[in-house]
Amino acid sequence: MSSLQGIDADSRDYVPSGQAGHGSFTLRDISVLAFYNWRLILCAFLLIFAIGVTAAVKTQTQYTAEGRMLVLISREHAGNQSAAGLTASIISVDGLKAVESEINILVSPAVIREMVARLGATYLFPELAERRYLGLLPAYSEADHLGRATAMVRERLSAQPISDSNIVNVTFRHPVPEIASRVVNEMLEIYLNRRREIYDNSRLALLTTELTRTSSQLERLSDQIEQVKRSYNIVNIEQEVLLAANQVDTILARQRQTKERAVALQAQIDEARTKLAATPLRIFDFVETTNNSSNNDDRNILLKLMLERDQMRQHYKPNYPPLQDIERQIAVVRQSMNIENNPFYTTSRDVRNPTHDFLASHLLQLEIEASAIDKQLVELQGQLSESEKNVTRMREANSQLRELERSRMLLETINREYTLQAETVWIEEIAAQNKDSSVRVAQWASPPVIGQSRMPSFLAAGLVGGLLFAGAVGFAATRFRQVFILPAEAERRLMMPELSTLSETDPGKRLEQAQDATALLVSRLTETRIDGKLLQSIQIVSDTLTDDFLTVNAALASEIALNHGRTVLIVDLVENGETLLSLLGEDTAVTRKIVGEIEIAGTAIPGLGVTRNATLSTLCNPRAPMPAIRATLDSLQGEYDMLVLATTPRHVGPMSQRLAPLVDASILVLAAEETRALAANDLRSGLLDAGGDLLGFIFTGRRFYVPRMIYRWL
Repeated sequence: MSSLQGIDADSRDYVPSGQAGHGSFTLRDISVLAFYNWRLILCAFLLIFAIGVTAAVKTQTQYTAEGRMLVLISREHAGNQSAAGLTASIISVDGLKAVESEINILVSPAVIREMVARLGATYLFPELAERRYLGLLPAYSEADHLGRATAMVRERLSAQPISDSNIVNVTFRHPVPEIASRVVNEMLEIYLNRRREIYDNSRLALLTTELTRTSSQLERLSDQIEQVKRSYNIVNIEQEVLLAANQVDTILARQRQTKERAVALQAQIDEARTKLAATPLRIFDFVETTNNSSNNDDRNILLKLMLERDQMRQHYKPNYPPLQDIERQIAVVRQSMNIENNPFYTTSRDVRNPTHDFLASHLLQLEIEASAIDKQLVELQGQLSESEKNVTRMREANSQLRELERSRMLLETINREYTLQAETVWIEEIAAQNKDSSVRVAQWASPPVIGQSRMPSFLAAGLVGGLLFAGAVGFAATRFRQVFILPAEAERRLMMPELSTLSETDPGKRLEQAQDATALLVSRLTETRIDGKLLQSIQIVSDTLTDDFLTVNAALASEIALNHGRTVLIVDLVENGETLLSLLGEDTAVTRKIVGEIEIAGTAIPGLGVTRNATLSTLCNPRAPMPAIRATLDSLQGEYDMLVLATTPRHVGPMSQRLAPLVDASILVLAAEETRALAANDLRSGLLDAGGDLLGFIFTGRRFYVPRMIYRWL
């Protein structure tokens, strides 16, 4: 591909300005793009700014109520300052976690939901009961009030620890100061209640219930044990069992002893009967001879009288008559005793044999004892049977009591464990109550006096957001725009140089302005040589047929003919030359000539001709063979120094591609705001693929959107 970048005899490859080290967009280009899309950008800016203004107008002054909560941290959570005060107090990570945990409990959804339920969702946010979006949508249902009010409270609620302290600052924003302070106070109160519930040990109630149940079971078991003891007449089962066993043993021992005694008694009875039978009934006792008769009481009387005499002598004189009388009585008694004629009496006696009596008595005792022993054995047998029954009863009672005692011991163990655990849980509750006092409200919220208005913020946000959105919209419009409005855009997209730019022209001076715009280009074209030869044929191609397309062809050809002294023929393959002749002016004095099959008309410019029926010639026949097309071009080049071919767009016919390799060079004409980038790129690729050489493009219809007083400073 040849290039006219710095037109001279030497050709070089084109390097786009973006790849040559220059910026893709200059401030002038950006200004042009901004002014080109000014309506869209202005609408975008006004839309966002209007939203900001609307928000600023509808926003309400927000009052922030503030409450403070003190979290007391024990030694386990914070290091203490030394006594000398040389080292600073260091709050450990545990202390920070404790404060963070309290904050998480405070702002938890459950606490907020309970607070909203207490105060009422519509009391906090009356707009929940109103129609939404300027009355276009109905109000939220009552079922959604609690959830949406909770979410709105979470957005406005803040709980943050004050730096370097363990004080938590709780704030809430609301248009009504009283509601703001009430929300904070309710939140703190509900939080404290919820915290008590969290640290409340619910095991105490369970342990108390279980302790009561086991105590009742113990009482029932004790009653059953007492009932068993009463039914069996038992005080102590171990002693009763021992006594019953001992009683059986004692009775057995006595029974054995009694049986032994019965055997011994029977032997004694038999022996006593034998001895008794051999013993006589009576035996000699004694013989006695005496002169004392029976009823002789002299001695006793004498003794008595002597005693009385002695007694009276002590008190009376010897001549006392009673005393003398006693003396006479004594003498009479003695005299009676000295009488020698008292007769002698002899007594002989036989007595019963004492041995016989003893044996009879002993035999009788033995028989009585034997009879008693027989009855004793019967009684002992009855006692033994009763004792054995008692042992059986004690065994049954022992079995029942053992089972009951085992159950009672188990229940007592369980009851003891429950009692210990209850005491432990009670101590834990005391500790939890002490822990609950580690969080205290340092400041209850009061209705704030000074509020904060967000109107300036919304206005600034609307302004900044409008500018950003407008810039984004402008960038998007530029990015997705498919037409060119600047030559630099075409250069970047097509990788081709800009040869000339034709601005929006005055309809009355269109040709003159086009000639002035293309004068430098024409000078370079006439000086350019290919393979040592001057250019002889140029193809002007456009994807869009506009009024400027034929004007460019006329301006190039007329400039070459007028100022460079070369004959030029404009081969009009778009029309029949009527438009070109109206621009250039037809010279009726010059006779039309026919070269081959093409009719050529003269113009008011000497040496410049325009074809009249080229659209009907071989040059517009896509089925014509290449030699015939080349022959037609050769015949025309034989008559003129330079041929300017105005060919049809590619979407009309393929002749521009067929003619591209037959001409010396091709030039694209891009119409501002009309030629699509994809179509222009497709046209460029088609010409290059066909083997043609592209010099660049001419940009037509360019508009200056930026005011000149601004544009000249860019």
